[in-house]
Amino acid sequence: MKTHHSHRLLMGLILSFSTVSLMGQADSTFIPYYKYRVSLKDKKNSEFSTRHPEAFLSQKAIERRKRQHIRIDRTDLPVNRSYISAIEGTGAKVILTSKWNNTVVVSTADTGIIDRIRELACVTDVRKVATYTKPRAVSDTDRHSLIDRTDLSKEAETDKETVPEKPDTIIMNPDGQLTMEQFQNMVSFINRHFNNKKSNQSADDIIQINNGYYGNGRQQIEQLNGTALHSAGFDGKGMVIAIIDGGFYNADIIPGFKNTRILGTKDFVEPGSDIYNAQSHGMMVLSCIGSNVPDSFVGTAPNASFWLLRSEDGDSEQLIEEDNWAAAIEYADSVGADVVNTSLGYSSFDNHADDVQYYELDGRTHLISISASMCADKGMILVNSAGNSGNDRWKLITPPADAINTLTVGAINAHGQNTLFSSLGLASDGRIKPDVTAMGEAACVYDVDGTLVAANGTSFSSPITCGMTACLWQALPNLTAKQIMDIIRKSGSMAEHPNSVYGYGIPDFFKAYSLGLTIQ
Repeated sequence: MKTHHSHRLLMGLILSFSTVSLMGQADSTFIPYYKYRVSLKDKKNSEFSTRHPEAFLSQKAIERRKRQHIRIDRTDLPVNRSYISAIEGTGAKVILTSKWNNTVVVSTADTGIIDRIRELACVTDVRKVATYTKPRAVSDTDRHSLIDRTDLSKEAETDKETVPEKPDTIIMNPDGQLTMEQFQNMVSFINRHFNNKKSNQSADDIIQINNGYYGNGRQQIEQLNGTALHSAGFDGKGMVIAIIDGGFYNADIIPGFKNTRILGTKDFVEPGSDIYNAQSHGMMVLSCIGSNVPDSFVGTAPNASFWLLRSEDGDSEQLIEEDNWAAAIEYADSVGADVVNTSLGYSSFDNHADDVQYYELDGRTHLISISASMCADKGMILVNSAGNSGNDRWKLITPPADAINTLTVGAINAHGQNTLFSSLGLASDGRIKPDVTAMGEAACVYDVDGTLVAANGTSFSSPITCGMTACLWQALPNLTAKQIMDIIRKSGSMAEHPNSVYGYGIPDFFKAYSLGLTIQ
């Protein structure tokens, strides 16, 4: 997990765990190679037809569109295979496609091939999106964990808890309470690492909110009045949530996920790789939504089903990650996801010529934001973290948080106060961003060894909101994606006076449910 000056949320102010990159050794046999985004002119003579969407969309994706009266159009058609063949005929390898953007990504070590691609009649533009001049780095978590994966599998079978406490990790007690010493340790850690920001919350408050069915997840759910929606019977059952992130380390063997419904996984960075042995950020995000261990940790949509998709490459920060993400969101659409969470954002890159400018935060400029802005038009709701740049020189939201018709989520503490790190709006075209806020300071998540820890970042306020959004849509199935997002904003604590810090404020999901009943 890199910690250079990118504004990617993946590095996300996690209190509990820090990885050290072990860069690959110099290899004289390594041949540098490149990736290019190739834009295509049209989809003429496609072998696919909008009259037969079953050839490229799942039945669930088709039904989701029908329910919202959304037409299947030419952007839904796969990229023209004859164009792909022409490109591969130059010697380049096509590794990704985006049907929404009508682009492909090619990989090649021979830059002369790119000149031949530019000459093809079907090509309108070619842009370099990645350069690789050394072998891939191997992260610490790729080599080993703080526990042995096999031993944890055994632990899951025997329900024994033998993992030692780690430095700077806030371990919750099995009964869901914090001791006074643990509470003071947590406050001390936050003060040390986040500008000495003080907390006036008492240990008694923590103990009280950690009691009961939700365990340590209660506070972050109650803040959104999510317990009321759950009590009405809406806990995500029947809803499909896709998480696009950087890796889901140990999510397949952590006991806390034993009741979580995983429909499938896909890696768009290293196809075929084991996403459960990649970075841990996505696993932590998943825990905010999908953990389902009563009296210990229950997430915001414990009975939803999940697709786990990897688009983030922890080795470098290059434009190719926008293409990875675009392919991932289209895959989420095709398999029938209802709601998507992505706790990722990009503003600076290894090649600074690619860095984002403020005027580009319009939802229509960067590929990742263009794709994100199309989600609602496909019948999906995208929930996206605002970014952790509030304390940085950049300070602003990071694409795709600028996307149109999405829910961008900022971070607040348990008292509803904005965190100093949460990125600020507005979008460059004047739209309110962030849209809403949720708990992103001392949020409860799983660590790589299955222990519960406190973590900071809009990386976590976003999935907390995402789970409740899925529950709300479960309760109001006849509303469209845009209508659901609209009532969430209207339920916000600052709906009458939104701003660039809190957006529309803290959403009240039971109030949103009441609003939705009047229009369903």
